Amino acid sequence: MRILTKPPARTAYSERITQVIAAGDLAAILVKMSDNEDNLGKERTLKDAAFLRERYAASFARLKEAAATLGYTGA
Repeated sequence: MRILTKPPARTAYSERITQVIAAGDLAAILVKMSDNEDNLGKERTLKDAAFLRERYAASFARLKEAAATLGYTGA
């Protein structure tokens, strides 16, 4: 899925999430939500936990809203 592939040029994480959402591909959004959920898991050890948890939580919320707009109910 090209939508989820990191671009060769350095791009801010929030911008990459914006691009995933803008593509309007529910499957890609759900995959990225799952990735964010995994990164937020308590069993994950993050180098800069506070910053990264905030980033992934904000990203997850944006992705969840976009998924709902596309008809995903979370069921």
